[in-house]
Amino acid sequence: EVSEDMTEELFEEKVAELANGKNNSSNGKDGEFQSFAATYNQKRDALRNALDPEIVRDGAGKVISETYYFLVDFDDDYAYVEKDIWTAEDYESVNGRFTYTFDEASMSAAISGEFERMIVRWLTEEESTKLDQSRAAFEALEREFEEYRANHAYENKAYEDLQAFKDHALQIEHRGKVDEILDRFADLSENEEFKILSEKAYEFDDLDALEKECYAIRGKMYSINQKPAKKPSAVRVGVPDAQEDKGILYGGLFEKYGRNK
Repeated sequence: EVSEDMTEELFEEKVAELANGKNNSSNGKDGEFQSFAATYNQKRDALRNALDPEIVRDGAGKVISETYYFLVDFDDDYAYVEKDIWTAEDYESVNGRFTYTFDEASMSAAISGEFERMIVRWLTEEESTKLDQSRAAFEALEREFEEYRANHAYENKAYEDLQAFKDHALQIEHRGKVDEILDRFADLSENEEFKILSEKAYEFDDLDALEKECYAIRGKMYSINQKPAKKPSAVRVGVPDAQEDKGILYGGLFEKYGRNK
């Protein structure tokens, strides 16, 4: 029977073995064993050393801006960093990532890509699940669209011929509608302004505008050609000849309407 003290001793020995990496596989270098934690820490340190600050100076050697990168996390492809930018007037802190390379032989890292800005947000498990579902749905739609576009290429000869036929048919239809409008104004065929309009009529995309132009020419032409109306003659009111009745003034009008009353 194993005593409680012996059990604790065995447990402590087991923990010590794991800490020293004795149960991990060899990395193939001089038969030495390295634990995952040791490799992880070496990679982190290598990335920290690779993130050099950027100091900008003016012509007099005075520092005008400083940029520092602080490693937050990393995976096999990216180093995730906080980027702090200091100037004499302002300070900005943003998050982003770099691609990098890692040399296991020398345990050194090198930044291999441009800084890509990222948005960091705290999410609950429910919010994170919904976000992942939305992202998966979007990626699925994007794949479907790419497949559809690949299988329905518009660059093929059949599509070009169909598009050309469609354009030609629309052009014929448009010319027919223009001709209908011009035919309705055949009375203007000898009008110089109408002749000029007819030459460029097919260029009109707006047929209502073309029709208005025709009406304007017609109105102008007929207003010019229309003869002015005959001026009405003055209406003459007959006045009795004073010679007929010299004894009654103005033909007896005053007497009739009571001048002498």
